[in-house]
Amino acid sequence: MPNQIETGESAGAFAAVRGFLRRLGSADRRTKTAILVVADIATCMVAAWLALSLRLGYWQIFTRPGMIVSAVGALAFIPIAFSEGVYSGIVRHTGLRGLLQLVRTCLFTAIPTVIVFSFITVKGVPRTIGLLFPLVLAAL
Repeated sequence: MPNQIETGESAGAFAAVRGFLRRLGSADRRTKTAILVVADIATCMVAAWLALSLRLGYWQIFTRPGMIVSAVGALAFIPIAFSEGVYSGIVRHTGLRGLLQLVRTCLFTAIPTVIVFSFITVKGVPRTIGLLFPLVLAAL
């Protein structure tokens, strides 16, 4: 009896996903790195919204403080990730070493976010976000 995935419309969707993953796997290093950077920017946005929502007790999606935390977080995380070699390591291989690089990068991201949000302060953004954002980012 054929598998449900192999029959009907599901087979076409499954083949399309398989084809996409093959093309992605054979893409050059720059393309893979660009995809990872875009994914990390999106992850920074989600981490900012979750951190603000956890701190304030209600959802902070698409608000000015959320966008500010997202921008500062991404501007802090992406250069640190490049300098720590996260993208080159993940593109080549993943594993415990890659995970530890990501955790270290999130810890280093805490330095600029604490400076911006805790010491300088930004109107509408709680000071504790400087520490909460990198923790949520590391958890994601």
